[in-house]
Amino acid sequence: MAETSAQSALARQNYSVRVGLLYAGMFAVFGLAMPYYSPWLASRGLSVGEIAIIATLPQLLRPFTAPALAFIADRQQNHRVMLAVLAVIALGGWSGLQSSSSFWPIFVFQLIVGSTAAMMPLAETVALAGVKRYGADYARMRLWGSVTFIIATLCGGWSIARFGIDTVMWLIIGCSVLTVAAALRVPSLSDDGAKRAPISLKAAAALMADPTLMLVFAAAAAVQASHVMLYTYGTMHWQALGYSANMIGGFWAVSVGVEIAIFWFAGAQLRRLGAANVLALGAAVAAVRWTAMVFDPSLPLLLLLQVSHAVSFGVAHLGAMFALEKYVPEGKGGTAQALLSVVTALTFAAATPFAARAFASGGALGYAPMAVLSVLGLLAALALRQRLRRLPTTSVHPD
Repeated sequence: MAETSAQSALARQNYSVRVGLLYAGMFAVFGLAMPYYSPWLASRGLSVGEIAIIATLPQLLRPFTAPALAFIADRQQNHRVMLAVLAVIALGGWSGLQSSSSFWPIFVFQLIVGSTAAMMPLAETVALAGVKRYGADYARMRLWGSVTFIIATLCGGWSIARFGIDTVMWLIIGCSVLTVAAALRVPSLSDDGAKRAPISLKAAAALMADPTLMLVFAAAAAVQASHVMLYTYGTMHWQALGYSANMIGGFWAVSVGVEIAIFWFAGAQLRRLGAANVLALGAAVAAVRWTAMVFDPSLPLLLLLQVSHAVSFGVAHLGAMFALEKYVPEGKGGTAQALLSVVTALTFAAATPFAARAFASGGALGYAPMAVLSVLGLLAALALRQRLRRLPTTSVHPD
């Protein structure tokens, strides 16, 4: 009995480490791209409108690429191979961007990078499979992505201050190489030997039609997309206010540092609150955060608002993952994750022009539409809570 328990603990640890390494590689890229990609594009002479187009491309591609690739991976139970292939494609896209200096070449290589959007839902699928099979702690696997996000952001800020904006793309390429290596070591979901009926197109369509999942998708997408102003123009706005590259890197690091603490210490406690309540908490904090950001808060308040990122993003994300882990059977996980990413991408794409127009006309005014979007997410989360009170069991049928 003790030997079996030890073997189970070892399997859980091995699984968690390998998934954590994948998150680490992927989020190192995000930690460089989110704060510094828009300034890099600006350094290539792109206008605010052109940057908005480039930033929106991955969101527009995702509805076509992510569901199809995730469905194939689910059907073949071959998530590791798909992740590795997409990681290599992303590496090629970033390498092409490094040598690009005008809008159209950047547009083409951004299409290549954007076509790999299925990587995140596939990674989440593998992580949640570990939760179901081995009792792995999702939050503690995911936090390694946040750790490398901070490290990458700080390194990016330091390298920009010392060597200039061009160094960012080289750092992204290096982290992409590490992501390829991690993807090749991802656990295979077919290793447990269980025989599962391949997911059908009818079953995939039923996921999107499920009322419970529709509310999960709506709440999560609205809250996550409310961050589009921060992700696309936040660094540029802080630069305009006179903050240094190192200080801006610190802003990003503070927000993700608290997120790590939430993932490490509070993941299990948040799980007990229930997915809908966790989503509602994230949405409410996001609404307050973006409302305050409209007024260009002083440095102390800005730091406090950056701390709230742990809730507006991190807690809301955990709520969505808790919901999918509970209400979606394992064989459909990749497809469900991809559908969530599609809804989120479309919401991002719809929100980006509003953020761009408001930012172009008034800087911090770009956060006003984000506050409205957060309120919509809160309403969806509250509707989800009401539905789950009447529906305590799974709403997605295996067949």
